[in-house]
Amino acid sequence: GSTQQPGSTQQPGSTQQPGSTQQPGSTQQPGSPLVLVEAFLAALTSADKDGRIVVSQKSDNLQTSSLKFLLLNPAVHFASILQEARAVVVAGGTMQPMSEFYQLFQSAGVSPERIVEFSCGHVIPPDHLLPLCLSKGPSGVEFDFTYQNRDNTHLVRHLY
Repeated sequence: GSTQQPGSTQQPGSTQQPGSTQQPGSTQQPGSPLVLVEAFLAALTSADKDGRIVVSQKSDNLQTSSLKFLLLNPAVHFASILQEARAVVVAGGTMQPMSEFYQLFQSAGVSPERIVEFSCGHVIPPDHLLPLCLSKGPSGVEFDFTYQNRDNTHLVRHLY
């Protein structure tokens, strides 16, 4: 079967690629590079003061350059979900600090009395954990796992 985004419409008999960003009413074919441009322009038309355009330009290789729209405040779009839904469950692993979620719900008009938090604590007993900090690998290579080194396979190999 085909994958469809919640809230999107699809004509009977048509197919949509999984992960496609094709907008309802789009004239572009799924998988077309213009679909990405169309989605970017659609994001710009609904942009508010909390949106930012990020340009990442690589002078040595233009093909790895990028243009992105980041929504810094999701409350604008999250509000419509909260207003239409009877209940919303936000589930995940590490979701601290919870104050950010409370702020998100309250900025969308949800009263604090309606927010219920359930937490089941740690699954692993404390005596089964041994946290250690390593600054160097077994061969003496200094670990620097920063964003700039995210693709550095040399560092990753020294973890073993």
